[in-house]
Amino acid sequence: MPKINFSDYSSSRPKLTPEDLEGDSAILTIASVESVTVGEDPKDQQEKLLLLFEEYEDMPLWLNMTMIRTLIDRLGSETNDWVGEKVPVECHVATYRGQEFPKVRVVPAERWDELLLPRSRSRARSRKTTK
Repeated sequence: MPKINFSDYSSSRPKLTPEDLEGDSAILTIASVESVTVGEDPKDQQEKLLLLFEEYEDMPLWLNMTMIRTLIDRLGSETNDWVGEKVPVECHVATYRGQEFPKVRVVPAERWDELLLPRSRSRARSRKTTK
């Protein structure tokens, strides 16, 4: 992965939010996976992964461990292979230190098939009718 500048991902940069999605969920295409080091104090620094989507080029989705596990389960552990893959995301309310925050998250792995397969079937049907 190429080296990136953290200021490109600071709080001043737009992030993918529930308000950005058209509805409660969406199927998005991964444009890139990026790693960034966060934390000012070197002993407190952590690596974080971000997804950038073709549909929302300038709005990264910061991944937590649950989302990373889901992506590895569904797409494999090689992040370069994730580029171009379709990923279902949804609006979700996360709780942090007793406060609720609206967020976008990767849909849990067990629901991917129900969300992705209908699109595949409808594309297959439309190809059959156009032949």
